Amino acid sequence: MFSQKILQKLIDYDKQHQTELLHTLAMLLKYNGNIAITADFMHLHRNTLLYRKNKILEILGYSPFEMPYYFNIIMALQINEML
Repeated sequence: MFSQKILQKLIDYDKQHQTELLHTLAMLLKYNGNIAITADFMHLHRNTLLYRKNKILEILGYSPFEMPYYFNIIMALQINEML
């Protein structure tokens, strides 16, 4: 329930538009927001990753890369992986 509440907007957007914003967010957090490393790991152009990051910010309406949202997003992603 906790993870769905936090991640639902991205889950819904990904389903509707067949995107991978939730995965992109997880990878950005895994690599501490480092665009170059994340883009390389995901085999994406840097601009594509920046577009996705901005889209995530737009959909959520806040920055998941800053506290207190950062902690909640990390926990929600971990719970979501276990489900």
